[in-house]
Amino acid sequence: MIDEKILTEMAVARKIVEMGLALRAENGVKVRQPLSRLQVGGGELSEELQQIVADELNIKKVEMNKKGTELKVELDVKITPELKKEGLAREIIRTINQKRKESGLTINDKVIVKYQTDDKLLREVFVEFNDEIKKSVLAKKLEEGNGEKMEIDWASAEIKIEKI
Repeated sequence: MIDEKILTEMAVARKIVEMGLALRAENGVKVRQPLSRLQVGGGELSEELQQIVADELNIKKVEMNKKGTELKVELDVKITPELKKEGLAREIIRTINQKRKESGLTINDKVIVKYQTDDKLLREVFVEFNDEIKKSVLAKKLEEGNGEKMEIDWASAEIKIEKI
């Protein structure tokens, strides 16, 4: 038995994600950069589907407003310092995981990641998100040290991955 309500909600969720991604692209904001909120008018979604939309668009909160008949989406593209740090942490993770892949390391390989940067904000992110970065890149340690120069967003850092 096909539940028409679920199918309709899924179609609305897909449309909201599509519209949200288009707004991100229009504003030049990568999906890796978390944003605070998405406002949706003219639609209705269950809490579960709202969470899926939030995850797909990397949004902290989805606010639904049933008023209106036409589906409209507004994205708050203001990036607070906290959101900027979260986005940088994701960029760091992506950069390290790309380097792991290029080095032929597998998910079974445990590593130590060393980093060095002169950028104050980037250094703060390495320290503040230390546990999250280690977990996401499968590193036993994340510590200061020299490595290969890499670009992370607008800043540069040296990163070295040592297999242990």
